[in-house]
Amino acid sequence: YAPSPTAEEFVHACAAGPLLEMRVIVLMGSRGEGKTVAGLFALYLLAQRLDQEGLGARLPLRVAVVRDTWKNLERTTITSLKKQAAKGLPIRFTDGHEQAIVGDNYLHLYFFGVDTRADVDKLQGFECGALWLEEVAPGAELDVGIPAETVGTRTVRNV
Repeated sequence: YAPSPTAEEFVHACAAGPLLEMRVIVLMGSRGEGKTVAGLFALYLLAQRLDQEGLGARLPLRVAVVRDTWKNLERTTITSLKKQAAKGLPIRFTDGHEQAIVGDNYLHLYFFGVDTRADVDKLQGFECGALWLEEVAPGAELDVGIPAETVGTRTVRNV
């Protein structure tokens, strides 16, 4: 994995920050600049760090991966992850691609398409160590963005 300088800063900010503190880290950029892959590696390195620092009992790191629609998740995010699997990153998809396990059970991704504000309820009661919001803002009439309520669902717990 050879990230752009911006993606590299993002990966290191995610993996090197305080482990038990809730943080919001944002990576912005144009389409095709590697934001999804940077997010994947950032969380993978964070999970490895948990293990290395004696917090392996908190693994796998559960991550809610949220995008505006399930169709867009499949079309972009999951496709990007499959490309990384083809390059050798150990990713195993389960439940009809609704979940993915990365590495030696370090990281467990749960995919949510949030087409409407009512869909935010899909996250009710779902506890995770990270909330990954993919393509938050609408762009070029290809997607509608994620409802703002998603950020306030309180699904994230301290790792």
